Amino acid sequence: MEVENGTEHAYRSLARSHDWIDYPGDKRFPRHSSATGGNLAHNFWALFDTGLSSNLVENPENYLGFILDTVVPFRTMEGWILSSQIKNITPSEILSEVITRDYNVISLYAKACAIISWLRLKSPDIDQVLISNLFHPSKLIRESAAYVIDKIDSNCLDKIYTRIEPGIVNEIKTSLEHAKNGSNYLMFYRIQFLRKCYKLLNTPEYVLLELAKYLELNKFDKEKDITIDLNEKTYSLLIIIDGSIEVIAEGYDNIVFNRFSMLYTNAIANAVCGEIMLKIKTKTEFYCLDKESLNILIFDYSDIRKSVLDCIEEL
Repeated sequence: MEVENGTEHAYRSLARSHDWIDYPGDKRFPRHSSATGGNLAHNFWALFDTGLSSNLVENPENYLGFILDTVVPFRTMEGWILSSQIKNITPSEILSEVITRDYNVISLYAKACAIISWLRLKSPDIDQVLISNLFHPSKLIRESAAYVIDKIDSNCLDKIYTRIEPGIVNEIKTSLEHAKNGSNYLMFYRIQFLRKCYKLLNTPEYVLLELAKYLELNKFDKEKDITIDLNEKTYSLLIIIDGSIEVIAEGYDNIVFNRFSMLYTNAIANAVCGEIMLKIKTKTEFYCLDKESLNILIFDYSDIRKSVLDCIEEL
């Protein structure tokens, strides 16, 4: 991808979700106050999925400034300046700038994007920025940092665990163990997946982060029938990651839910005033919410409430 094409794509993508103002140079530039938006993180991650990652490795002197200019321009006493004006900046320094930027400027998910992107650098190493984020109060950040460190050097974490609170150590070990069977367990990849779900497309990032905390990951490698009744508490809301689930209810046509679909089982059981059957015919993976967790999220977040109501309206 040429620089011009990549730049045009990035600015056009960002323009959809930010307030823009002109700045010298006939380009476009996001207002400082917009940098906390969730779409910023999405587009930062998208930069690495549009062919720029290889260019970052092969031609860092041409692309480092471009990426940081697009995502997190430096702020000085005189105003905004372009990172391309800063000489001798390295790939890891760019990611470090994103990771360590104040929370009021860059959201947690944007920071997590930068942490995970560390693995896309040529010959990534473990530095104090990654290590310090193992102590971050957010599970999203410390889990992402642990995942990256473990990928670079699986022995490094054992040397650091003695400095971390035992409960957090167990949490990290559990996350990394589950990640060996697929990254969908990790908070970062949960949020990344949820952003693509039909019923959650316009949901703010901080709400997705809260939703991700409650989700339970389920995997079925063979056929399985799950009976849901009016008192169902475990499989209250399902979000299909892979595979499909067929819903069988007396008096209703069978409905098949596929990848990115959301299934509110309690509503369907109430609609038929009885039991329904969830039929899994192929290898299937999905997130689920129990009834208590779903009620908490519905009460606290109007966006989740709207998504659930959309499920009910489709019945």
